[in-house]
Amino acid sequence: MRFLTFIFLFMGLLPASVSFADTHTQTVRANKKTAVYNMAIYNRRHCTYAQMPEVVIVRDPKHGKVTTGKSSQKLSKNTGFCAGKRVKAINVFYKPNRGYRGDDTFKVRFRWSSYDGSPTYDTSDTNFEITVK
Repeated sequence: MRFLTFIFLFMGLLPASVSFADTHTQTVRANKKTAVYNMAIYNRRHCTYAQMPEVVIVRDPKHGKVTTGKSSQKLSKNTGFCAGKRVKAINVFYKPNRGYRGDDTFKVRFRWSSYDGSPTYDTSDTNFEITVK
């Protein structure tokens, strides 16, 4: 996948809920479903899959549709010790309405347990700025 974002989960080290915010900008082709983002949560010390985050579409796009799907991803070189290992990931796809060209925006929230068995959650809100050509 072109863009691969990883959230490192430090098992047992996050006692309270944490929230992150991000903006992702991408150009996509008209009339085509495109993977615009994906997220994998894994244990950095053991390179093992930790959990699949929940995904909520907070704000729908005005000129297209957002869907999600699961996949298995190979960790990139910048993950150090874990590079090349496979983990489960959640993907975000955007498909513009037929014939639409121009700008579109939407917002997605990822939510996951702070650590296995924790009653607290971390969230990451990602704003998407999409240009359809």
